[in-house]
Amino acid sequence: MRLRLVPVLVGLALLLAAPLSVPANAAIRVIVNDVPITDYDITQRARLITLTQRKSASVAKRQAQQELIDDQLKLAEAERVGVEISQSEVDNAYSGIARNVKMSPSQLSKALRSGGVQPDTLKARLKAQLAWSRLVRARFSGGIDVDESDIIAALKKT
Repeated sequence: MRLRLVPVLVGLALLLAAPLSVPANAAIRVIVNDVPITDYDITQRARLITLTQRKSASVAKRQAQQELIDDQLKLAEAERVGVEISQSEVDNAYSGIARNVKMSPSQLSKALRSGGVQPDTLKARLKAQLAWSRLVRARFSGGIDVDESDIIAALKKT
């Protein structure tokens, strides 16, 4: 009896972990660190890539799946080291993109929707980019303190 519950519990866990905006019939293509990436996610990201980078649908779909995998890995690493990105930071980045293309955030959302892309698709991408950028800056922002005598000694060795 207990073994029969395992698949049901796993399925339920995956449903609860998935974003609420994903259609219930979206097939899971990849699971990265217990986070499912569905056909819907890949299609949305591919549409965003096609819309913003003018790539063919087949190239965009391959790139979308790889980006989504990379984003999950980046977010997991950022979380592991304590980097958190707030919704307001994501919204500010989204507003910045809107400003750069001379639109309001609502106009950008409308333009994305008219291209078949949900605004949350771009916001998810932004969150991963912001988290990774902050993680890299934190990791490599420390200065290197090298004494002049160390440089001279290293040069003499060559």
